[in-house]
Order: sequence, then C-alpha cells, then structure tokens
Amino acid sequence: MCRRLLAGLLCVCAALLTGCSTLNQAEDLAFAVILGVDLTGQGEIEICIQVPKITGQQSEGESGSSGSSDHLVYSAVGRDFDEALTLLQWAVPRKLDLSQLNLIVISEKLAKDDNFSRIADAVMAMPRLYTAARLAVCEGSALAFVSAEKPVIGTRMSTELTATFEDYVKNGFIPDTTFADVYYLSKSVYSDALAVYAETAPGSGESEQAAAASAVIPDASSASRSETQQSNRFLGAAVFRNGSMAGRLSGEEFLYCKILQGERQTFAFTLGEQTVGLTTLGAPSVTIDTSASPVKIDLGLRFSIAASSKNASREALEAALEEALLRTVSVCKSMGAEPLNLAEIASGQFLTIDDWIAFSWRERFLESDVQIDVRVFTSES
Repeated sequence: MCRRLLAGLLCVCAALLTGCSTLNQAEDLAFAVILGVDLTGQGEIEICIQVPKITGQQSEGESGSSGSSDHLVYSAVGRDFDEALTLLQWAVPRKLDLSQLNLIVISEKLAKDDNFSRIADAVMAMPRLYTAARLAVCEGSALAFVSAEKPVIGTRMSTELTATFEDYVKNGFIPDTTFADVYYLSKSVYSDALAVYAETAPGSGESEQAAAASAVIPDASSASRSETQQSNRFLGAAVFRNGSMAGRLSGEEFLYCKILQGERQTFAFTLGEQTVGLTTLGAPSVTIDTSASPVKIDLGLRFSIAASSKNASREALEAALEEALLRTVSVCKSMGAEPLNLAEIASGQFLTIDDWIAFSWRERFLESDVQIDVRVFTSES
C-alpha cells in the first residue's frame, strides 16, 4: 500500500515538474512576430526579426540588439537565405521560434530582383511559416521598416498587427493575401498576385495633387487630413508577375482594383467639393470576347448612393467612376500585369489548359479593348 502511495506521489511530482519546465520554456523562446528580408549592396541576403519582450525585462545578451522597451530587433547577413537564417539563430540569445509570425516584409529592391524567386522558395520550404504570415513589400530598407514597427505588446503575443490588417482589408486599403497566396499566384497562368505595400514615414515624397474625382484615401504620407502615431504605413498593393514585383498600386488604385475583382466595398468618393458615400451592388457583369482582335472586355458595375449623399449628380458620379476605373486598368497594363481576376473568367472559354497557355492571356490583355459601364442608384430608384 505504501509503495502504491509513494508511486502515486512520484507521478504527481513528475507531472508538476513537467508543467514547470513547459512554462519556463516559453521564457526561453524568442517568438518572432515580424520577419524582414533584404538584399545588400554586395548582393548578400539580410534577415531581421522583431521579437517582443515577454517578461518586460532585458535578459543577458539582449543589450546588443536594437529595439524599443517592448521589443527587440535582430539581424544577420549571409550569402543566401539559409546561411543568413543560421547566423540569425546564433545571434538571438534564445531559441528562435517563427510559429507566431504575423508578417513577412521584403524590400522593394529584393522584390524586383532575380534573387527573390530563390528567397521565396526557401521561405516556402519552412513549415508553418508561409501559410499564416502576410507578405508586405516595403519601400526602403526592410531592417529600417521592422525596427520602426512598434506594436503594443503586453505579456502575451500582440494581436495588433492582425487587427490592423483586418481593418485595412475591410476598408479596401490593402489586399488580404498571405505569402503562400503571392507565391503561387505569381507563378500561375491566370491573374497576377497582389501583396501589401508599405512605407516608413516620411514616405516616398509623393507630391502630385489629388484627382478631382477620387476615393478618399490618404495616399500621401504627408496628407494633412489624416494623422497616425505609427511611422509605418500599410497602403496599396505590390503587383507580382512571374515570381517578382512588376509595380505598385496606390491605395486608391487598389480600391478600384478590388472593386473590379468583384469584392463588395463601401467607400467615400470625392466629386468636386462633395464627398459621396457609395456601396457596390453585387458582382460586376463581365463579358470577354477572346475571339476578337484585340480582345474585347466589357465590364458593368452598379453602385448605390448613401442616403446622406442622395443629392449628388448621378450622371457626374457615373462618368467620374468610369474614368477612375479605366485609369486603374491602364495602370495595370502599364506594368504588364493583370491583377483583376479576369483571366479566371476568360479561361473558361478554352477546353484545355494547354490551349489557354497558348492563347497568352497577359499579352492579349495588354492590348485589349476595355469598356466600363457604371450605373449609380439611389434607395428610391
């Protein structure tokens, strides 16, 4: 009887000790929430990570890293991605854990370089990394961007980035895509992929005046009509074609791209001195004549006016919206890309994938005749 009791006590003690060990392990791990990748001037790969301080106290070995009082940033440079990651694991004084990544940031320089395809392959080979993390292309240095990102972090993993992205996606500021989405779509034979575009204030120095009719989105980082405490701005989209970045869509252009893709969207639209609330009505009607030369694409879109804007001129709105949407199509054509999800519709006219590939959709789209018809309705009509 005593032996059974002793054995039971030993089991309980073992379980308790195991639990304590598990709790201690969390403090010994470096949970990266952002990973940045860049191309150096010497053609090497630089990887950086942002790690929140779980305990709120700086532990031994962390004083050499950059970061604010609530997070740390580590970086390493190698001849390729794998070597840089190995050196990074050595530089971090705790065991590096990438399972909590919310965001993968790559510099625009790397996104447009031939090296990006190899980097993307390496990231895709890492389990649990690419399927959850969003991809953003930053205007300047990835290390500078990651260092400037200051999420609110307490004693648990911050969800601020996730909440930010969900809100921006809802408002049509950025695309809702993961690293894996961009990787596969940029290599597909259908429409091209979109990733989040980001910049660090003071931004790119955009100085062009807003169009007379446009969506109310603060594209310029110096816009006086909006203020934010964040140095980093997530706005617009990077367009990927054939495994690398082809160009950028501004916040306004991405909003129209999203509408042309058939996504439901409520937004504010400026027309002269008036701001009009609009909501898309259903998916666009799309007719594509692939037998025509050039290919003929007809798009029909419907919008409803908010009750507070019912006095706006419907005819002027329709003309302004048609112009803005056609301008976005022209921007896509100028970068040699088709991120509008039109390929998925056009491909239905071909019996086999080989026939579709032989058709060379992207080249046909660049020369296509696109017509857009917009109809605006009030609640009474």
